[in-house]
Amino acid sequence: MPIFNEKFILNAPKKFSNLLTVKCAGITNEDSNYFISRSESDSIIIEYVLFGKGYIEVENKKYSLYKGDCFVLQSNQAHKYYADKKSPFKKVFFSFNGDFITVLLKLYNLTENPIIAPIADKKPFEQLLYLLSNNINDKNIEGVLCLKLHEIILQVKNNYSTQNFISQDDNLSISNQIKLYIENNLNNKFLLDDLSKTFYLSKAHLIKIFKDNYNTTPYSYYMQCKLDISKKLLENTKLKIDEISARMSFTDSQHFSKLFKKVYGISPMQYRKSKKQD
Repeated sequence: MPIFNEKFILNAPKKFSNLLTVKCAGITNEDSNYFISRSESDSIIIEYVLFGKGYIEVENKKYSLYKGDCFVLQSNQAHKYYADKKSPFKKVFFSFNGDFITVLLKLYNLTENPIIAPIADKKPFEQLLYLLSNNINDKNIEGVLCLKLHEIILQVKNNYSTQNFISQDDNLSISNQIKLYIENNLNNKFLLDDLSKTFYLSKAHLIKIFKDNYNTTPYSYYMQCKLDISKKLLENTKLKIDEISARMSFTDSQHFSKLFKKVYGISPMQYRKSKKQD
């Protein structure tokens, strides 16, 4: 079995009752060679990405993991998960079985595999690690662990949407739709909320999906499209700078000129003059 850059807080199963057994827990540090593949497991895996990037593969579909993502892998189902080679994740991990965690997931209808939910607050995961590290033999620890685990699962429930986590096979088609939507709305004010509502994606994950495929954010793409069209208008029309600014829905001509110079290194007027000289 390969050895990875991990620190185990608990590396042997601790059974409290039929309600809860903690199989293992710890921290995975950055390791570009980290790769886990299981054909089956009797445990439910819960992990939280502290920073970096990684991937999950389930049933030939690949999902990206980023800082702040909590993922749940169901028991008795094959899966793979591994670190990104360039930016390997650091994460905390827990492996559970028992009636408590099984019933809790069913109660909140968290039965998909995988479950991936963006959770901003890492404290519940760090607190769970602390409890397992420092209070494992406390006579009341099972109840405390169950409460903390319930808190985590409730956060997963509140932040999970099947629309938020699309396999990479589907990402391109979704990104294409977002791209076309942006291109068809260049004269309108850019509102990430509108995109989020249109595509039923959280803002954070809409940005992730788009950036994974186009290496830029939706807003940056929107602005670049507006500037590219502005260049064409400068080259091929006699429209004044303020007319181009208004037509492309920039705040004002000063804002347009400032953005143009930031991207292309010269002002719109200088660009027009250079094209006439050509």
